[in-house]
Amino acid sequence: MEVLRVPPYPLTTTWNLPDNNYDYTVYVEDLVDHSFEITTITSSSSGVVTYVLPAAKVQFDRQFLIRFYDAEYEHIILESNLDIVRPYVDPASLAVSGTASEIADYKMWEMIARSLIDTYTGIGFYNHKSILQVQGNGLDYMPVWRDANRVLKVYENNVLVFDGQDVAIHIADFYDEDPTSNANLGLVLESPHGFIVGDSIEVKLPEEDIDGIYAVTEVIDTETIRINLSLSSVSGLSGTGETVKRVWANNFRVTLDNSAIVKEFTGQTHIISVNYPRMPISRGDYIYDEQPYGTFTNGHDYLFVLDEGFRAIPADVEKATAMLIHDLKCGNLDYYKKYVTSYNTDQFRIQFDKKMLEGTGNLVVDKILDKYMKSITKVGVL
Repeated sequence: MEVLRVPPYPLTTTWNLPDNNYDYTVYVEDLVDHSFEITTITSSSSGVVTYVLPAAKVQFDRQFLIRFYDAEYEHIILESNLDIVRPYVDPASLAVSGTASEIADYKMWEMIARSLIDTYTGIGFYNHKSILQVQGNGLDYMPVWRDANRVLKVYENNVLVFDGQDVAIHIADFYDEDPTSNANLGLVLESPHGFIVGDSIEVKLPEEDIDGIYAVTEVIDTETIRINLSLSSVSGLSGTGETVKRVWANNFRVTLDNSAIVKEFTGQTHIISVNYPRMPISRGDYIYDEQPYGTFTNGHDYLFVLDEGFRAIPADVEKATAMLIHDLKCGNLDYYKKYVTSYNTDQFRIQFDKKMLEGTGNLVVDKILDKYMKSITKVGVL
């Protein structure tokens, strides 16, 4: 199933399954980072299961694997792809009458036109998550050979050291059971937090005039924590503005020319060609030690989750897509009407020019897309 990523959100998908009023176990896996979630959804009286894609799943063009299991999570009832794709032009904007059947036709034509453009350019105009796995170079500058926009996550030696998608979690209540045994403030959050003891979090309590960064001293459960703030410092919640958010030791970003990943610094910095003084290796009878250099330590494994691609569809690509859709609708892409170099009426011998297999079928569209073509798409050695 392909779902077009256009407002309004959230996006809703429907699936026809055999049993009515049945509790299906739904497995959804992201095919980029292989993260997954498992939920239970009850089918309707007609056997329809409605799966609503949350906002976190429609921020990028993404591909999912979706499976519907029985209630015991043993047998697969239905398995399918679930592609979330931003169209190159909104089909609903092209439909004159706006009827469901007309919009469905334009969806089909847009998909075909998009596929022609993707095949011709070899890149596509998507905005998606991507994985970059490299080894540290001992510098503060990690080159990137791709169209990266943002750093979403950074793992160093398989440990998460930065999450650029962290959001503030609202505080639902204070947790003050047995305050005499632990004088630190307990917070009950509205959603699971994922914190561990020692994490730094930014706490905002406007009603108490308390804004600051505190350490997590105890994790009571998935939604309740204590921080190193005295219970006597607060008296109650106002109901608005109380939030907590993780504070990372380092923040990472993509350079303004999109050429590398760097750690955010304050003040004057020199990170591109800096050479650190190399200290000699300290050797002993059993081990040897070497001073690590730079943000990306030499020999360490780094995994970056990146926001990559086109944040918005270029205007000329949108127009080119509309032109191809018009050709499809009017039958102008029938190849027997184009690229004919010879035609014999005796035995109907027809010869086509080889260019019919090289483009989208519209010379003007090909010229528009030519400027996006890349002769080198991956760094290597010739």
